[in-house]
Amino acid sequence: MKKAILAALLVTFALGLSAQEKNLIGPKWNLYSNSKTTVIDAKTGIITCKNTAPKTLAGVSQLIVLNQKAPKAIVFSGESKAQDVKGVTTGNYCLYADILLEDGSHVWGRTAVFKDGTHDWEKAECKFVPQKAIKQISFYALFRNVTGEAAFRNIILAEEK
Repeated sequence: MKKAILAALLVTFALGLSAQEKNLIGPKWNLYSNSKTTVIDAKTGIITCKNTAPKTLAGVSQLIVLNQKAPKAIVFSGESKAQDVKGVTTGNYCLYADILLEDGSHVWGRTAVFKDGTHDWEKAECKFVPQKAIKQISFYALFRNVTGEAAFRNIILAEEK
């Protein structure tokens, strides 16, 4: 039991979450646009996308239902490494959130963008402070309309305290 608690604390510390913040990302991802170029490693959780053509759609998604009673900021982050990534990465090689507010209005395309080219693991993050309570978030790790290979890991989405 002590080992399990210690392991959970170490994971929480490594992911940068305080004891009160909960990672809202679950273990089950959906393939973005039925991607045939996305692979999820069941053991490590690393998501790998490889695009050989510029119009390829790759990545994963999740729907996170919050049903906030009052507006609360969200923060999301993750790490990615890249091999020969070419193309416009803004909105295409990133963590991406479309947000539905409780009143039915939307906030589109909040992003944490990764660099193109070739690089080892780098972290990207985004903070969003809503004016209205958040109902749900359509959340993505995207690798679309660019070529090359990218891997994603340590993806976190949390409400701020």
